[in-house]
Amino acid sequence: MLGEFAAFAFLLSIYEIIHPGRRRALGLFIGFISIYLVLASQSKGSLGCAVLAAILATLVMFISGRMRVSPAIVLLPLPIFYAVLSRMVGDLINRISWHIYGNYTLSGRIFIWDAVDFEVAKRPLLGWGYRSIFLVGPDSPIRVDAPGWVAVMPSAHNGYLDTILDTGYVGLILFIVFIFTTLHAIGRVANQDLSRAWLLLSIALFIILQNFLESSWMRGGDALWLMFVLVVVEAGRYWQPFRRGLRAAEPIVQRPTIARRRPVLAIAGGADKLPRRQDLT
Repeated sequence: MLGEFAAFAFLLSIYEIIHPGRRRALGLFIGFISIYLVLASQSKGSLGCAVLAAILATLVMFISGRMRVSPAIVLLPLPIFYAVLSRMVGDLINRISWHIYGNYTLSGRIFIWDAVDFEVAKRPLLGWGYRSIFLVGPDSPIRVDAPGWVAVMPSAHNGYLDTILDTGYVGLILFIVFIFTTLHAIGRVANQDLSRAWLLLSIALFIILQNFLESSWMRGGDALWLMFVLVVVEAGRYWQPFRRGLRAAEPIVQRPTIARRRPVLAIAGGADKLPRRQDLT
């Protein structure tokens, strides 16, 4: 948890460095502290995901602006590229694990994933129900079927596998649509505030990447899930384009149709919806 919070602070510090003056100095100060905390907590995965998310968000914003397409479309080829590269190289996850953790098992995660795949095969379509596979008693499926220490794990240490366990492949598809809709909405933010859009996209990508190693999707008390919900809410504020040149409550003076009548005041953008006076023709 310390590594995750420090990674969030690192991304926010980069956003502050973009702005001049005291905000840049504060961003540099917080950035150094956050890097130290990530290293002190030995959260190599969080640091790697944060750095990768910042670089990837920069590239996506650049390509999206030049090609005038949604960030979701720019990111769509990446899963396909990863699948093709895995076929060509072989054991790609194991190679990445060696460079990050110094072992080929992602610190034992692949043994948990093997047990989870066994449970998914039993109910692949709709899953087992929300949190109905872990910590539901001594007769829970994972305790009965999984060997050794894997049986007492609280989660699959992979948000996407946990989503399949809870809701099946049907729920996973719907949730992926939700993620790509959020990425598309961040493109609307870029039309009005590019730096804020970069911050939202970098946080979203950090959470998406982190869920390959930890489980936080649809976990109400998890920091990663709560931050993603905030990203969704912030992106939703920019979904409707703002009208330029008019203020929300700016009065517009309409010329009266009868002489010696006082001007009628109307609210900008809503004059056609106001009731007309009966004595004016």
